[in-house]
Amino acid sequence: MRATTTEASDMSEASETEKADEEIGKYMMRLMSPAVLAYSMYSLLYEDHNSWYGWIISSLYGLVFTL
Repeated sequence: MRATTTEASDMSEASETEKADEEIGKYMMRLMSPAVLAYSMYSLLYEDHNSWYGWIISSLYGLVFTL
């Protein structure tokens, strides 16, 4: 079965969208990673945690909702 021009243009648009999503994802990761790291350090120094495990879970929780 041969792809029609409409299907071909839809596939090229999807490909362009995927490329744009990947590029934006990289930029967002570069932008947000220092913020997540800074929050984790702030949390370690100034907030109360019951254990290292609690701090790690809290930091990972923040990471999940930030990224």
